[in-house]
Amino acid sequence: MPPLQKEQCITVDVESLVYGGEALAHYEGYDVLVPRGVPGDRVSVRIIGILDSVLRAEIEEIVSPSPSRVQPECPGYHDGCGGCQWLQVDYREQLRWKKRVVQEVMGEYDELKNTPVGDVAGMDHPFFYRNKMVVRMRGPRDNLRVGFHTSRTKWVINVFNKTDGQCHIQNELNNRIGRGLAESLTRERLPLKSATVRTSESDEVTLDLDRKLTTAISADLQDIGTQAPFVHYVVGGHRFRVTSPSFFQANTAQTGTLVQTVMDMLPDLRIRTAVDLYCGVGLFTLFLADRAEQVYGIEESHTAIADAEHNAAANRISNIRFIRGKAEDELPTVTETEEGIDLVIVDPPRSGCDPDVLRTISSCEPERMIYISCNVKTLARDLALLRELGYQTTGIRPVDMFPHTYHIECVAMCEKL
Repeated sequence: MPPLQKEQCITVDVESLVYGGEALAHYEGYDVLVPRGVPGDRVSVRIIGILDSVLRAEIEEIVSPSPSRVQPECPGYHDGCGGCQWLQVDYREQLRWKKRVVQEVMGEYDELKNTPVGDVAGMDHPFFYRNKMVVRMRGPRDNLRVGFHTSRTKWVINVFNKTDGQCHIQNELNNRIGRGLAESLTRERLPLKSATVRTSESDEVTLDLDRKLTTAISADLQDIGTQAPFVHYVVGGHRFRVTSPSFFQANTAQTGTLVQTVMDMLPDLRIRTAVDLYCGVGLFTLFLADRAEQVYGIEESHTAIADAEHNAAANRISNIRFIRGKAEDELPTVTETEEGIDLVIVDPPRSGCDPDVLRTISSCEPERMIYISCNVKTLARDLALLRELGYQTTGIRPVDMFPHTYHIECVAMCEKL
């Protein structure tokens, strides 16, 4: 049989979803990655790339759809927006596959393959949930595209520069801001290429724009929400101030579920000393203060530390000390102050923890460590290293913070051997 070539069409049966967003099929010894495929589909696909034993392909025709396939209502999805990789998959099936993805990624490491993984905590209403949006702008004034990138290129899909344009995972206020930006820029094409928007349930809005254009654009958007240098979120009875560019969870509704998942993993006995690394604005730190005698929050961002200190004071919590600096540098200073550390919580960026951070944690010998991650690949990598350092992962509980995407938030419990 002649070798396969680019642009050739083949028919495959989609078998599974994989981390990264594609669906997986097989054909004559090749793995076939099919964006927007659904397990159970039979599809005719066009080969767009060949690398060793992996084919990349695009759907030309759905020969027979999977029972789990749904028709997305979002126009941007049909135009090629790359934000929601799994919008075509029934939501309950998404949750089932996300659990399986976590299990498969952990199974790539011998020391993690038997780690118990819980069911994914999903949402009752998994649409219009995001409180933060990065919107892109391209094109001339008479044909301005305001929206998001496609999945494989930097081409901007026009989502907002149209009547009732909206993204089906952004909250209602973000969608109004998106349409307002499109109207403002169309009226007088300003050289704005992107904008970061964060909103709250109290109609607060922060805009991160090109400084030269902020005054004009902000004036055009002054009737859409209340513009401020920060927004506030209420989670579990605590109120959090978040200043741009401080980090906060993008799914306000699920943040309480995430916090409760972490709290449910804590031991019943009162904790003497706890440390929250990469503490941000103090989301987990403030809740730890209810369960520990003394809590330390360590964070490198000066903006986030300022927010965290404000949040502790505003919520009248006095048993927290915040330290600005790198985790690996500042954690040893805590051990010098305290006789020992009982619990460490880490919630690092998507890139995970630097190995020096994990080695520093193990040298402090906490009895337990809780690792919160939005990247299951780097989580597995770091949990494998922690096993070498003497910490066994006893369980993982996923929380669906990003419905309709392949991203999976996981909370892992590690205990000292």
